[in-house]
Amino acid sequence: MGGAISLTLQVQPAGQTSLAGQVLDETGAPVQGAIITLGTLNTTTDAAGNFLLANPPVGASQLLLIDGGPASSPGKSLHPTTAWAAQQVVEAFPFDEAPRFLLHDRDAIFGEGFRRRVRDLGITEVRIAPRAPWQNPYVERLIGSIRRECLDHAIVLGEAHLRRVLTAYLHYYHEARPHLALARDAPVPRAAERRRRAEVLAIPRVGGLHHRYARAA
Repeated sequence: MGGAISLTLQVQPAGQTSLAGQVLDETGAPVQGAIITLGTLNTTTDAAGNFLLANPPVGASQLLLIDGGPASSPGKSLHPTTAWAAQQVVEAFPFDEAPRFLLHDRDAIFGEGFRRRVRDLGITEVRIAPRAPWQNPYVERLIGSIRRECLDHAIVLGEAHLRRVLTAYLHYYHEARPHLALARDAPVPRAAERRRRAEVLAIPRVGGLHHRYARAA
């Protein structure tokens, strides 16, 4: 997204497991539909620019990524510059909490200005080999899941429709989709239901493309 961006974070007290924030553009208006990534967690901002990440990773420093706003919104662009990307890195680590390594591809946005800023922060830059997306596994795994489980089964009618489909999928991904790395739980955990004789309900998600299953009350 071109231009400046303002990010306000609310870190919960010790013992609570969530990270809330709001994304605003250079005019102070909320940015809806921006993709927020922290480690393996992903979510999107709502109409007021707010987002909530449940159970964020702890321990090692994490890079909080903000990916664009609606391309059709006035004054916004999905073509960020090298200077913009460099500034995002600086703002992501305001308290000397930069990670040791930063893994990224060879996109032109990661130009000399970006690389110089990364070096100034004491971060070791790791660039993947040309035409080797598998060397950036976390990003490619998420992109692959979105394609295989969502977009390969949808006929997209336009940008607004695409954003609705992706938002519905991301809600399913966080709230209902089983993840092997989480013992088949979802990133937003839910208590295991007791085994009992009751009808199993299939609750449609992503327009019926996927379902969440629960026993009737």
